[in-house]
Amino acid sequence: MRPVSSEEFRLGSISIKRLNHEAAVTMVYKTMQYRSSVSTLLAFCNAHTATLAFKRPDLHAALSDMIVLNDGVGMEIAARLTSGHGFPANLCGTDFVPLLLGSSDRPLRLFILGAKPGVIEQAATVLARRFPQHHIVGFHDGYFPDTVENKVVAKIRDSRPDILLVGMGNPRQELFMHRHAEEFGCQLAIGVGALFDFITGSVCRAPLWMRRMRMEWLYRLTQEPRRLAYRYTFEMIEFVWEILQHKRAQASAARLARHKKTPLRPFP
Repeated sequence: MRPVSSEEFRLGSISIKRLNHEAAVTMVYKTMQYRSSVSTLLAFCNAHTATLAFKRPDLHAALSDMIVLNDGVGMEIAARLTSGHGFPANLCGTDFVPLLLGSSDRPLRLFILGAKPGVIEQAATVLARRFPQHHIVGFHDGYFPDTVENKVVAKIRDSRPDILLVGMGNPRQELFMHRHAEEFGCQLAIGVGALFDFITGSVCRAPLWMRRMRMEWLYRLTQEPRRLAYRYTFEMIEFVWEILQHKRAQASAARLARHKKTPLRPFP
């Protein structure tokens, strides 16, 4: 196992960067300077994503190959419990992606994928109006069957985007990006979750004061109780249990390492 840097928080082989907004934006654009045939993948990990990754080896493997940023109070609690300190900032994708797009000095070609038919068209209009320096080169809704997945990937590749924004929910968006990273032909693909729903007003965001207090989850629960009740109750218990198990495993590994370093006492 490679050593853990103070600039990262690790969950198994998943490395979650400890960065503020400015440093994260700088890191992403520096990464984009190094052109490769494989797209750089960026994901945001919250408690829900982490819980899924504990249970799904395919998602864990996908996130292990991505740049991962922290999202939400659950990850802050996990980092403090297991390492003693949290993150410099909450890098929620819904806020970070617009910040990233607004920070670019050069025009970027964007392809947006996800949300429902109708919503994705609205999202393209909103992004074009909000970031006129960039060019929306294509879009496609996220409600497509597996049988046309390769056609969707070909549409993305043919549009020659610099950045692909994928909003299809966890874990589908991460697995999709990981599966086709060599085919997109873009420099960067980002899993953006519900970004398109939020920027079009299809789903209301929590008031700013709730977001600052890291209570956006509570607002979303009141908005969509049926869909989110399990995630914010039983799944959160699962998450805390897994984090405590992770902490115990870390402590055991540390004790073993200390034991190996202790020289054996010679016989008299």
